[in-house]
Amino acid sequence: MLKNNHNQQVVVGSCTYFTNSNMKLYIFLLTFIISGIAWAQIQQGQTTVNREEDFTQESVTVERNYEPKVEAAEKIKQTPKIDPTTGNKLSVDYSLKDVEAESDFETTTIGAEELPVKDQSPYNNYIRAGYGNRATLLIDGFGEYALDQDKSVGAAIDYRSTNGYIKEMDFSTNNSKLAAEGFFKMNFENALADIRLGGGMHKLNYYGIPENQTFSAPADVAQRYSNLYVNGKYKAYNHLFLDEIKLNAGFFGDIHDATETNFDVFARVGNNKVLELNTFNDLALGISADLNLNVTNSKFKLPFSHDFSLLNTGIAPQIHFQNEILKVSAGANLQYNNESTLDISEFHIFPKAEVFVTAVPEFGFYGGITGGILQNRYQSFYHKNPYLLPNQHLTSTINKMEVYAGIRGDIGANFKYDASAKYQNLDNIPFMSRYYGFGEPYMSANSFYMVYDNGKKSVIEGNINYLGISNLNLGANLLLQTFTLDNFEEAWGESPLKATISGDYKLLDERLILGTDVFYVDKRKFLENRIHVNGQNEILNVDPYVDVNFNATYLILDRWAAFIELNNVLNKNYERFVDYPVHGITAVGGIMFKF
Repeated sequence: MLKNNHNQQVVVGSCTYFTNSNMKLYIFLLTFIISGIAWAQIQQGQTTVNREEDFTQESVTVERNYEPKVEAAEKIKQTPKIDPTTGNKLSVDYSLKDVEAESDFETTTIGAEELPVKDQSPYNNYIRAGYGNRATLLIDGFGEYALDQDKSVGAAIDYRSTNGYIKEMDFSTNNSKLAAEGFFKMNFENALADIRLGGGMHKLNYYGIPENQTFSAPADVAQRYSNLYVNGKYKAYNHLFLDEIKLNAGFFGDIHDATETNFDVFARVGNNKVLELNTFNDLALGISADLNLNVTNSKFKLPFSHDFSLLNTGIAPQIHFQNEILKVSAGANLQYNNESTLDISEFHIFPKAEVFVTAVPEFGFYGGITGGILQNRYQSFYHKNPYLLPNQHLTSTINKMEVYAGIRGDIGANFKYDASAKYQNLDNIPFMSRYYGFGEPYMSANSFYMVYDNGKKSVIEGNINYLGISNLNLGANLLLQTFTLDNFEEAWGESPLKATISGDYKLLDERLILGTDVFYVDKRKFLENRIHVNGQNEILNVDPYVDVNFNATYLILDRWAAFIELNNVLNKNYERFVDYPVHGITAVGGIMFKF
């Protein structure tokens, strides 16, 4: 099912291999990363920080499994994130949010800070427990303790499970997930440090075996993923040169002997006001540089042995011009990419430029051009689809050029919007293929394997948020995407249209909060890989679906609240993946205690 009859599973773009002189440049980049960070620390001044201004909550740019702040692509309790939020540096910012649209398993959760009560200040911690049909069990909690004015420690836990069978299916859909994280946060005179240690486990069954299979079906086929991670962030304020440093190290594996380790470093150095001019509305000149190092080592043993080692590192220097209405930056992103398994060693120079124009609050324009390298990891594919073949081909996606433009603004205090469009020229785009073979039980057309192609991708996205009615908050998101590929005739597993509508309403003097989420995902096509059976591939169609969910939380006493959640209210056994239908309506009720 490839254009031009190319039965290719992996398409790798042409490589510019490193010569000795290029290797010297690579060593120079690594040295620059280390020395740049060290120099910034030595040069740290004695400036003070405005403690009412929090830093934007970001994470190391790497997929990380089982983080207690659970978020997934298709079912996030979403109010469009148009502007970064601010708050006290050591205030509670933790919340468990809606997760993936698998309504039989994942449930809506509300963090303590979202509980409907006007005066929340005494109780920022919580523990919550609920139970529902199909033996659905939910337990989650969060606690933070201030050691003193500048230091705090805390922990979070999230457990949820469900059991049972789906009508007319012979295999168990049992599913359970545990996530836990501990953290330490510390304020310095002009900086903040955040260190986190966590891990988790996810048990499931490969229950999506097709009805028209021609071989005897295996018994329930179990899979269990586990992971550990540690990450840290150092954010400086009003510093002469250093802005932030982020580090992440992690382990990911499964019971079928697949293991993966990763290490990521990101640093941003620079100064937005190296020179201030009295012309052009007090135009300021600044310089900055982003530095990165990303390493992944993956080992697969079943059904055959594969090892992958991915490394990329680089620097993205920029120059900035800005005043009250205009921000312009221009530079380049220099990246070295090494993939030893595929004998790839190449150096890339990507464009990097951006402009923001905000003449009035009601309307702002932004646009730019960029590019970069994204490491595809076993763990990142798990986030897209947990029913994976425990042996994947891994290579990096090269974003050779991305052009984007958009508008955003605030109309009064009650309406926010953001609309954008982008065009990407990509190498090694991963797509989802169902694996059909012989040997292991998880090869019975019940697992998925990622295949790659080169091509162009176009995206249009819009977000709105309306707060014009007292105690009512409405949000909506729309995503349209198209692909033009070199070999594949379809973007396997990708939906051309996704839409989300969410809202919540507070009443009874804000003691009761009602919420709803509606998700729409358009039709998708999957490639079934049969080259190990009869040499032929097959196209499989998955229908569009609508997932409607409701939730309510009532504050009984200052510390006690009751909640109920109804997921998949339309009671449809829609398929998130080929032959993987979800359960019908799921109801979970329980209590929350704040402390």
